[in-house]
Amino acid sequence: MKIRFLAGLIGLIGLMVSVACNPSGRETPVGLRPKLVMPAETSEPPSAPIAGRRRTEKLQLPPPMLPPPKADGQPQSPLDLKAITQAALDGKPITRAGIPNIERVDADHFRIGTVSLDRKTRRIEVPSRLNMDKGILEYYAVAPRGKLHEAVLELHAEPSHIHLAMLLAAYQPGEYAPDPRLGRRLKKAGSLARLFVEFTDPKSGKLQRKPAEAWLYSRRSKGAPPARDWMFTGGTFWNGTYGGDLSRSVIGLVTDDSCILAVPVDEGNPYQGSMMGYEMFTKVLPPLNTPVVLVIEPSP
Repeated sequence: MKIRFLAGLIGLIGLMVSVACNPSGRETPVGLRPKLVMPAETSEPPSAPIAGRRRTEKLQLPPPMLPPPKADGQPQSPLDLKAITQAALDGKPITRAGIPNIERVDADHFRIGTVSLDRKTRRIEVPSRLNMDKGILEYYAVAPRGKLHEAVLELHAEPSHIHLAMLLAAYQPGEYAPDPRLGRRLKKAGSLARLFVEFTDPKSGKLQRKPAEAWLYSRRSKGAPPARDWMFTGGTFWNGTYGGDLSRSVIGLVTDDSCILAVPVDEGNPYQGSMMGYEMFTKVLPPLNTPVVLVIEPSP
């Protein structure tokens, strides 16, 4: 009698547990029955959620901005760049922290980082690579970590080094003035220059030299634009730092006052219409990543 009573009691308890785990009454397949998962141990007890409020992740703040450079540090204005240039020409280069090292190779040749120049011919050479073989463009050249998704070349040089090289080669930068609508505007045009790309043809092994425009496809004229003059706009400073070194933008195809050089003929923004701006002239390009020397020479 006792055995029957205990068996019945165990059966009743099992039925009650089954109903509690599956209130719908439908049988759950064995392979789909939920498993009990224990929470991971933590040093702090979990905070109870407040009724009526969704739990959100902790706000991740951006890293703090770098403090502005000290007065005796890196160049902070166009006047500083001119002073650095003149000191190098006088044979007394400024060597304090933050000032780019200008190496005088001989009477006419200088080197700033990877940028080299000949003051006699005013030729500047910047090592680079072919960065894109298709797609729309807003820049002809940017420095590493720049807007590589819309630039023909990636330059292996610092933008401020290119600016100093142009000053040493006697190119005059443009000048900006405040503008209430645009923030700033170019009030004085800078010197004009021609751009070329030099590279070794992978098929013939011969050195090739082409106008920079040869790799641009004008969406308006359906072909490469003619060789043009590019203006030394000179770039700007932001919070005491050279703007091109911050934005990594060097040669613009659209308006960007942080660029050093800009094409005077603005064909528009390619993102604003199928007949505007430039894209890569795919069928005339060497292979992607081909080493290229960007050459800056005076306008004829």
